[in-house]
Amino acid sequence: DYSQVRWAGPPAGLIQQRLVQQLGFIPHGQAGARCLVRVEIDEFSQVFASPELSRGTLQVRLAVLDRGRQKVAERVLRIEKPAPTPDSRGGVAALTATVDQLVDELAAWQGELAGPGKLKGCAR
Repeated sequence: DYSQVRWAGPPAGLIQQRLVQQLGFIPHGQAGARCLVRVEIDEFSQVFASPELSRGTLQVRLAVLDRGRQKVAERVLRIEKPAPTPDSRGGVAALTATVDQLVDELAAWQGELAGPGKLKGCAR
């Protein structure tokens, strides 16, 4: 029953925590941050196709800002993962999988941007 389910925190905070843990990002406002990765969440939901079938959906707009807070790159991602069960536990598993893929996509994107020198404005 969804009325009894409690989240550990708001989606933005949970996603930020995962990015900090998995990618070593420094939360905005803390010393040492050179570039800023802005993640705007457009959708973070469990979507049901039928009572027995659902998926986790995460859609984000990403932007990399340099030290002067000028946008150097941007990307939109939509990630969907099937829920293993049609309940809140299945939804959490599916949404966790979407965030895990977001971490992988961000790491790959960071590597792509570092290659052609687009992140030179982030150097100390």
